[in-house]
Amino acid sequence: MGDDLTGEDLFDPAIRGSIRVLVESEVAGTAAAAFAERHARNAQEREIWAALRELEEQTRIAVYDQLGGAAARFATTERLASMVGPASGAAVTVLPHRLQMRSLVIATKPFMRHFRKLDAHFANSSRAAFFSYVLAHEVAIAELGRRVLAHDGNPLAPVEALLGNVPT
Repeated sequence: MGDDLTGEDLFDPAIRGSIRVLVESEVAGTAAAAFAERHARNAQEREIWAALRELEEQTRIAVYDQLGGAAARFATTERLASMVGPASGAAVTVLPHRLQMRSLVIATKPFMRHFRKLDAHFANSSRAAFFSYVLAHEVAIAELGRRVLAHDGNPLAPVEALLGNVPT
């Protein structure tokens, strides 16, 4: 858990699988949200998907910045996620909007365990702020879905709070 900025700390066997899940999540999430944004039924739904795409893209770029040259170790994961993402986006767009948002909330659940693990693992390192952000970004996605379902007046607030605010 030290402050290894060479990237090797990201390949600790205890968290390597969670890093792989993070790469998969951000690559697939970006592609899925972009597909859903392009195929949204109206401006309000497009705005939601655009915000999600922007958050996922911001996080994907930040993950690759953290990985640096070591990102090549995840080339297969990236290729698979880039195929799964558009398929997920296509699948969600056929659902009514409320089911889209319900599935969005559900879709964050498998990632939460991994992102909590990364947050805890790096808690006392120079990467602590970044991995807290990773966890916060997933929480914000689920919260956006819950807020839409609850007819909240500003469902985008949790996502918008993170846009442009990635710790380095």
